Amino acid sequence: MITPSDGSTYNGQPLDNVAIPYAGGYMVKNIDKTTVTDSITFKGTAAGMVEAPNSVGGRMNIRDDNATLVLASGSETLSAKFDNWYNVTVVNNFNYGNRIGSVTFDGGDNISDDKFKLAQTENVGTQGAYFESGYFGDDGKPSEAVALFQYQQNVNPSERDNGNVNLFMGFGGKTQQQPQQ
Repeated sequence: MITPSDGSTYNGQPLDNVAIPYAGGYMVKNIDKTTVTDSITFKGTAAGMVEAPNSVGGRMNIRDDNATLVLASGSETLSAKFDNWYNVTVVNNFNYGNRIGSVTFDGGDNISDDKFKLAQTENVGTQGAYFESGYFGDDGKPSEAVALFQYQQNVNPSERDNGNVNLFMGFGGKTQQQPQQ
């Protein structure tokens, strides 16, 4: 997670104390997820920021230190519960052209500012969603995982791009169970 404090700006707004997620790993330890046949659970931290529509402005950092990413044959499920925003679940079906299967938001009772709320939390579809992941370990056995998830929802259609709530989330975690031989 990068949190610039050097006066950097984005769209004219200062980036001081804004959590910008990124993900990566050593390519020599990279493992092709399509070769993994066992179900593996990675536990770690999901963190990032929610950006309010440009018309009202503002950003809110989010963090869950008990997030999970489950890699199963043909799919990945990223789950995070944020105290100050919604609980997020993303299912990515990589055996079907790396296509996001579903995005779910629930909870959200503790959102303190309405400008960060989504207009729709059920059946949101996958338009405006992006997911990327990487798995790393020794001897072809994944022991660490990273993921990036971005989501955009237009909460005020009359304002086009100025009416979007944007989510930028990164995940990093380690295995909770070892792959079976």
